[in-house]
Amino acid sequence: MGACDADAWRGDLGYFCTDYSHARGCTVGRRAVGRCSRMVYSADLPRQFQYFADARVGGQRSEDYCPVWEAFSNYGCGEGGEEGADMARLKAAQRGEARCEGCRCAATTLCNSSHSDCGAGREFGCYEHRCLSPTRLQMRVGNTWFDCAEQPTPSRISLPGYAGELECPPAAELCASAAELGWPDLRSVEPASGPAGGGTVVT
Repeated sequence: MGACDADAWRGDLGYFCTDYSHARGCTVGRRAVGRCSRMVYSADLPRQFQYFADARVGGQRSEDYCPVWEAFSNYGCGEGGEEGADMARLKAAQRGEARCEGCRCAATTLCNSSHSDCGAGREFGCYEHRCLSPTRLQMRVGNTWFDCAEQPTPSRISLPGYAGELECPPAAELCASAAELGWPDLRSVEPASGPAGGGTVVT
């Protein structure tokens, strides 16, 4: 019932957005890629709905002029139908993206070295995630899981075969309620190699 620019709205990944309508970002919960609904009206907004220095700037009228991240209809991170299927296949080939129940939106500049048409600059895409503990997050690109180190600034993953990086979401955001799985950190494996057919006992 209060103003939509209060602290809860303006969190690191809150509802409130300030970018122009063509900018992309992650929706709340990181379940889709979307755009900011911010726009400029032809007249000043009612005083109680003025959130910017320019009194004409706000979101959709039906949302009390609060500019929020709105999901694109064809860019949800969950498994969907044919809507957006062609784009999902293209993004998988270009940037290693995926669509799945455990997939979440993240910032990326990844571009498969076999593609030259990824576009320039920071984008947003969908990648599978899993939580090993409340503070340990992993992201999957292609068929490989990568650790996201918990750092004050977002950690970034570089991958063989890709230019650019994947920006990990904060583990505290996606894994706060995760159980501690107790997975060990592997320091070494002996022997270091074996036959491709398997069957080698390792320590």
